[in-house]
Amino acid sequence: MIEHDPFIHLVAGRELGGLDDAEAIELDRHLVGCAHCAAEARAFEGTMAALALLVPSRRPPESLQGSIMTAIQAVAPATDPLPARPRAVVDDGGPLWRRWLLRSWPRPLTAGLAAALVIVSLGTWRGVVGLETELDQQRGSVAAAQGRLATQGAAMAVALDPKHVTAALAPEAIAPTAIAQVVYRPGTDQAYLIADRLPATPPGKVYELWYADVSGVHGLAMVAFDGTGALIVPFGVDLAGKAAAMVTLESAGGAQGTPGPQVVFGDLPRS
Repeated sequence: MIEHDPFIHLVAGRELGGLDDAEAIELDRHLVGCAHCAAEARAFEGTMAALALLVPSRRPPESLQGSIMTAIQAVAPATDPLPARPRAVVDDGGPLWRRWLLRSWPRPLTAGLAAALVIVSLGTWRGVVGLETELDQQRGSVAAAQGRLATQGAAMAVALDPKHVTAALAPEAIAPTAIAQVVYRPGTDQAYLIADRLPATPPGKVYELWYADVSGVHGLAMVAFDGTGALIVPFGVDLAGKAAAMVTLESAGGAQGTPGPQVVFGDLPRS
């Protein structure tokens, strides 16, 4: 019986740019003769393409950047950074996919960067205090960003799980250029909508998530969206065995009975 999981790990490694030549050759040879892993590879490529849209590029205010750089330059001596010590990696002679995982753990900070962080932490206290007023104004945005990042990280973890399932959702007239899919881990409530190119919800309107099964359609999470970047929303239910998933446009507070106009819709894979 073919063991697929090691090769699914290699698929993830290739998408993250972490395979060496030998591992890439081993994976390509396997995919030629394994329809199961080839299908998983195609699904993973689509998921990673959507995940690449998750975090929009944002620049901090110019005044904040200038204040931080001034504080650092005032206390950091002009010295050459110490050379980084290479990280020791234990090669246990195991399969290629395990060695790739070992190499993929984050490397420790270089000595030069660690020293610079200590200098900034201890030597710029007065400068940091001086930034409190400006930072206070940013805290609301930071809290919202942290919530989005937490959701994005959870969706990424599901997408990287070899046992995840994805399903594409087709755009409707409300959002003709939308690109959307559902990614979930069967047997858990870890299920997410990942959508790009959705229009902003009009004032007083929200997007509402739904799933359908033999008993009917069921409304779930609701979210107002400003149209910026990708929208990632948890379903909060196990989608395994469900028939379909969709997003509708509703008045604030959600649908009252029949769902409103569909935004995206798609059938879910049968178990």
